[in-house]
Amino acid sequence: MGVVSGVVVDGLAIYRVARLVARDRISEPVREWVEDRSELWGDGVSCVWCVGVWVAAGSVLFPRGWRRVRPVLAAATVAGVVGAVVDLVDSRTG
Repeated sequence: MGVVSGVVVDGLAIYRVARLVARDRISEPVREWVEDRSELWGDGVSCVWCVGVWVAAGSVLFPRGWRRVRPVLAAATVAGVVGAVVDLVDSRTG
């Protein structure tokens, strides 16, 4: 994989994890638990940018594990974006 394509795949994968932690409904109970116990961590765990920095750091610190999961996470991001665009187009045309 080239440098540019690697950065793109990493970026898509990091975004997916950051979004999962900071915004997705499935992680809401854990996020609320953290927010209730610490203002600092609570703010950080609800921020896609903040979580993204930590996930990016983890991808560098644990490259072997990251290489295994990043294609799946990147594909999930692309599928989610395509689904959102299709839903938007459908809502405006149908």
